[in-house]
Amino acid sequence: MKVLEIKDLVVNYGKVTALKGISLDVHEGELVAVIGSNGAGKTTTMNTISGLLSAASGDVLLHGKSISKIPAHAVAALGISHVPEGRKVFASMSVKDNLLLGAYLRVRKGEKKQVMSDIDHIYTIFPRLKERQNQQSGTLSGGEQQMLALGRALVSKPKLLLLDEPSMGLAPVIIDEVFKLIESIKQRGDMTIFLVEQLAYRALEVANRAYVVEQGRISLTGTGKELITNPDVRKAYLGAGKS
Repeated sequence: MKVLEIKDLVVNYGKVTALKGISLDVHEGELVAVIGSNGAGKTTTMNTISGLLSAASGDVLLHGKSISKIPAHAVAALGISHVPEGRKVFASMSVKDNLLLGAYLRVRKGEKKQVMSDIDHIYTIFPRLKERQNQQSGTLSGGEQQMLALGRALVSKPKLLLLDEPSMGLAPVIIDEVFKLIESIKQRGDMTIFLVEQLAYRALEVANRAYVVEQGRISLTGTGKELITNPDVRKAYLGAGKS
């Protein structure tokens, strides 16, 4: 069953066409990755799915229904949670309040008790967040902010989790932690994940399937294992990622 489907998507920044008619899909329970060089259109794709950008043409469908004309807050209410590039936590709010904000819609539905239990579970995954739960989020390290951004997304219990460059700016040991979490979510099988990642090797290691985007177009697709062994992909993207 297709959770996400993108059809012939075209997105412009002024006179510049960032996406030139891309099409892709993500099935229920899959982890699908998008790799490509800087400026290829990866983050543009992610921001268009979540409603932060508008398409010039084409469509984005969630469970077969178009979501390309609705605002970002309405997209979130449909069960899409977006961990954006650069983390973007609410700096003046505490760690705990950031997590509660992630579950705002669930709290409104009367699920506060379960939300608090889920936040406690996030603290078991990321003990540093528990230690800093009353600390202003803007004072956290980059790695801690990434943990918080992931935790904030997870407590919303999304149908579709969008991860945009989760390794960006992190130390190698924190990158390992983040990808262990992504792998564990994938193995659980109860969440669908769409991942954009600069470290192509790490993305392809965890992906069921992946797409290569070049200059706003999809140039190649296959399973993660297939693309890891593809000579063109290895030459273009895997040198730095594998180290």
